[in-house]
Amino acid sequence: MSATATLEQQAEGCYRLRGSLTFATVKGLLTEVERITAQTPEGTALELDLAQVEAADSAGLVLLLEWLERVEARGSRLTLRNLPDELRQLAHISNVEALLLDPAAPANP
Repeated sequence: MSATATLEQQAEGCYRLRGSLTFATVKGLLTEVERITAQTPEGTALELDLAQVEAADSAGLVLLLEWLERVEARGSRLTLRNLPDELRQLAHISNVEALLLDPAAPANP
């Protein structure tokens, strides 16, 4: 399990997160989230692929919720793809699962 995280741009508005989405990495990721959000024109659709997240905890969940809120405040949308089961379970027990899931996505991606 990696104690690092990398946020990579795959295409315009599309990003991939690799590594750990945990207390140890969210501070650095928040800086990237702030930069990306500030550079994103209002009304832009963003996508974040989480398929390569190796570990996640409640701090990682809070970071995703914060990013969703910041993007929405700018009149944009962030869609999370390939949400790891670990994060899905945390979101479920925290009663915030509906905030993370794309209503157009299949129930079991």
